[in-house]
Amino acid sequence: EDTTQAQRYSQFRPAYPQQLLDIITGFIVKNGGGFGLAVDVACGTGHSIFPLRSHFTHCLGTDISEAQVQYARQKGKEINALNVEFKVASATSLPVEDASVDFVSCAEAWHWLEPEALYREVNRVLKPGGCLAVYGYRDPTLLNEECNDLLTELISRTLEDCSH
Repeated sequence: EDTTQAQRYSQFRPAYPQQLLDIITGFIVKNGGGFGLAVDVACGTGHSIFPLRSHFTHCLGTDISEAQVQYARQKGKEINALNVEFKVASATSLPVEDASVDFVSCAEAWHWLEPEALYREVNRVLKPGGCLAVYGYRDPTLLNEECNDLLTELISRTLEDCSH
């Protein structure tokens, strides 16, 4: 992968809506979480981590693609995102200490990752009361039918709560 592909990726990815950020930060506040360190796994060009920078003391985006990380770093400089850094790293081997992270996100990249290994890593890095958010541009579908039904119900209830 080269930087041209990363540039196209960044150019054509839509921004996530403010409502998503409001839901995430509201959930963290409601559950007594902190706003110290946010980590975005499989961050690509930084679409998901840049909006978090005004809510967290420090933000770290990780991706296995050197080209994506290089592009994200350049974009960070352009928008003066001083509290955001990027590292080439696997989502299952994050370059942070145990129990040091308040928030982990995985935006539109879940299909690239191995869930069991990612859950183990998230459990390692999250502080007690920390939060994992997995989101994308459309509703997710799980292979396990029972889990998929529960997820569909949760999404419906959440959207219903947001519309009031």
